[in-house]
Formats: sequence, C-alpha cells, structure tokens
Amino acid sequence: MKKIFVLVATLISSVSFGQTLAEGIRETTNERHDISEQIFQKLITSNPTNAEFYFYQAENFLIGDDKEEAKAAYEKAASLSATDNYAKLAAAKLSFINGDTTAAGTIMREVLKTTKRKNPELLRQIAATYSKLEVMNADVAISLLQEAITLEPKNADNYLLLGDAQIINPRNASAAMKSYNLASDINNDAKAIVRKAHVYQRAKNANLANEMFQTAIDLEPNYAPTYRAQAELYMEYYQYNKAIPLWEKYITLNDSDKARYRYASSLFAAEQYEAALAQLVKLEERGFANAYTLRIEGSSIAKLALAGKEVDVAKGKAAMQRIEKDFPKMVIASDFETLGEYAKIEGDNAGFEALVLKAIEFEKMQNAKLYYYGVLANHYLNTTKEYAKAGEMFEKKQNGKLENLTLAEY
Repeated sequence: MKKIFVLVATLISSVSFGQTLAEGIRETTNERHDISEQIFQKLITSNPTNAEFYFYQAENFLIGDDKEEAKAAYEKAASLSATDNYAKLAAAKLSFINGDTTAAGTIMREVLKTTKRKNPELLRQIAATYSKLEVMNADVAISLLQEAITLEPKNADNYLLLGDAQIINPRNASAAMKSYNLASDINNDAKAIVRKAHVYQRAKNANLANEMFQTAIDLEPNYAPTYRAQAELYMEYYQYNKAIPLWEKYITLNDSDKARYRYASSLFAAEQYEAALAQLVKLEERGFANAYTLRIEGSSIAKLALAGKEVDVAKGKAAMQRIEKDFPKMVIASDFETLGEYAKIEGDNAGFEALVLKAIEFEKMQNAKLYYYGVLANHYLNTTKEYAKAGEMFEKKQNGKLENLTLAEY
C-alpha cells in the first residue's frame, strides 16, 4: 500500500497564528474537517481579506478530498493580494491542481526569494507540496526542510515532513524512521508514532505496525487518523471484522462521506450485507454515490435475496445496471457475475450462465478466471444438475493443477 503522508503545516506558535487559526489547523491534521471548516469560516467572516485564512481553509478541503471547494478557496486567497505570500502560495497550489507545474514552480520560487528563505512555515508548506504524489520531487522537499530545520531545529513538524519526503523512496526507510524518531524526541505524540507504524507496514511487518498503532491510540485516543490507519491495515490483510470497530470509532471523530464509505466497504467484505446497506442509505441521503457504492448495494441485495431475505431486488439490479451506464470505465468482471445472480434470482439459469461466461471473457487475470469456472461448475452441479458440464468447468478450473480445486470440488 503506497501512502504519502503530507502534513498540513501545524505550527502552533502564537507568534505566527492566532489561537483559533491554530485550532483550525490542528483539527485539519486530526481529520475533523467539518469542525475545522467551522473555525475557518468564522475567521473569514471576522476578516474576509485575510489570504492566510482562505489558504488554510483550502488545505482543509483538499485533505478532506473536496477538490472543487479547495480550488474555490485557493482562488479566493490568490485574488486578495498580489504581494501576500499566502495568496501567492494559494495561486501555486491552484496551478498544481490544474496541472500547470511550471507556473506553480515559478510562483513558489518567487515566494522563497521574497522571504529570503527565512520563513520556516512557508518552507514547510512548499516542501509539503513537493512531497505530494502528483508533484513528487523528494529532493527539493528534503532540501527545503533541511533549511527549515536550520531555522527551527526544535520544531517537530520539520522532522515529520522530512520523513514524509524521505519515504517517497522506499530505500530511504531507515532515514525516514530516524527523522520520525527525532520528531518524537521533540514531541512524542500520535502523529510521529502513526508515521513510524506506516514504515513497518510498508515493510510488510504488520504485527509491529499494529503495535505502533495501538501505542498511538493509548497515547492520544482522540487522534482520528490512527483509527483510520489501523482499520486500513486490517483491510489490507482481509481482517474486515477487526476493521469495523475502528471505522465506527473513526466516524465518531470524523463523520465524513469517505469514512462512511470505507466503513460500508468493511461491512460488505465481512458479509454483513444488511449493515452495509444501512450505511449506503445514509450516504445516499448526503448525495454521495459512485461505482463502488452502487456495487456494494447491488451485490449486497443479490446476496441477501439468494439467502432468502426479503429485499428490493429491482433496486439492487438497477444499481448494478447503473454502473455500466453511468461509470462504464469502472466496470469489472464481478459486475457481470452479480448481474448473473439477478438472472438466477429471476429463474433465468441460461442468463446466469451467459453473464458468468461474460465475466470470464472480461477478466484479465488468469487466477480470477479460474474462480469463475468454479462458479459455473458449482452451478451446473447443484442447480441445473448438468454433471458433464460441471465436470468440464472443474477441469478448466483445475487448469492442470490439483491445488486449484478445493477438497470438495476434487
């Protein structure tokens, strides 16, 4: 799992920021984006010409995956002044979002020149931008952060961001861990521990990563990103039942659409279909829908119907049909299997068989094709009682290797 953890600047110095701005930034870091937005909106109302307020509002939107709102806030910040450094930085961020990296780079170099590279917070902000996936220039980010460390050697955020830049190159994991440890020496909080956990996660040391996440929770039980990160670790290793309570805790701290979607995904993967559908209802009420939510809805209803539950079959089938209609590039082979399940629910065995064959044709991975041969084999064996066809499909699933069959299938 590739993760790039970019820290929105979190300098809490009363010299640079008023207390309420610091609180807003802190809530952004804590992924409590709704609360952060309330704080920034209050600040903007009190001082509508302050580019800095709009800049951090935009950062909150961007980190919260609301790119359009972020663009609007960056545009507003940039429009307020031709000389304010936060207005310039907002213009640079907007250029990056719009794909004009040349213009963005020019603006950021201008900010560095204007400030004579003596403003550590702006150095951190620019470095963080260069650490992001769509920009990705680790060498520039590392150089800027080393300058920030020279200016503020006791600021833990310098070392957190330095580690984030270093870990872009997996071979620099030890250097990143050293930076995170230096951050912990200055301020032993959950932010540093979670980052160290991710280093272990990337190294496939799930047990040690999990221990680190638990340490972070014990230290700061209301630091939301830890619950998200630990839940994602469990999901990476298909331990969905362990991920579910972590998503539930995360939602109490950050009830965002994305969090509820990930929660619904865990419930679905754990075969808690009714609970998953309940979460989708809440997302639909908020106007949140995509190919993934439609897939969870359609597949959950099909599974429940096949188990004899009373569900709205027409709604589930319509959800699956919408994927191909509204998100044609997001169609995957299992969508045809699910549509086949609806055919089976309607008593159309031939339709089921045709759709599973379509899934086999659509699927690119050989191992997945073998799975669908097994689906057809069991259908012929248990539903239509066509034993010759069942044997043919089992042979295709075996593909010359006995280990491809379960003991019962063999």
